[in-house]
Amino acid sequence: MGFRDFYSLLPLIDQVDPYRFYVKGYTEALKLFSGVRVVLDEGWLNGVPPDLQDYFFRVKFPCYFIPIFRDSNCFGFVVKGFQKETPRFCTNNKYLPGCERIHGGEVVVLVEGIKDSYLPFLACKGLPVVVIPMLTAIPSKDLLGFLKEMGCSLVFVPDNDVYKGDHVSRFYELCGKVGVKGFVFELNGIKDFGDFFVSESRGWVLGEGKRLREMVKGMSIF
Repeated sequence: MGFRDFYSLLPLIDQVDPYRFYVKGYTEALKLFSGVRVVLDEGWLNGVPPDLQDYFFRVKFPCYFIPIFRDSNCFGFVVKGFQKETPRFCTNNKYLPGCERIHGGEVVVLVEGIKDSYLPFLACKGLPVVVIPMLTAIPSKDLLGFLKEMGCSLVFVPDNDVYKGDHVSRFYELCGKVGVKGFVFELNGIKDFGDFFVSESRGWVLGEGKRLREMVKGMSIF
């Protein structure tokens, strides 16, 4: 069985009983992405080349298989399970989950993690906005170059932690090198948008989501 067959045989995320496999925050967020599937156990790895199987074993089973699409092409994948680690295999680092939604001219909201993407998706619903989890703290030059080519406007949402200042400075530096204009949305009162899944923080997160929507609506693209 080839890799394409392996992927096509995996159950889609909506086809898996949440009582059998559920990761708070990640399950909700990943349902908003295209083509996410579930690897229930190692018996499903027959079509995966041996050199790639370690990505799945590192997060244990079951786990989510998140393809990285651009148009009809798959450039790699991300694996997510109960472990904090989120292994990524990608043959072209300028593409990430969600890039398949970019057709040109959108506002792209860059967040650090998959769970952080859920509330911005909801808050910006109905607007020409694409939310991209960077799977790291700072976007790569390749990603920024791709977004420039596509005529996108950028909003970077750094985690509200002790490293925020350094990450913001580096973001602006990279934008300058690539020649793309980027904006920063600084969170107030929460660490990141993933706090939506902490019940005592949800009210604050919803308020920050409304503020993000107003910022995006106020950008010149609209």
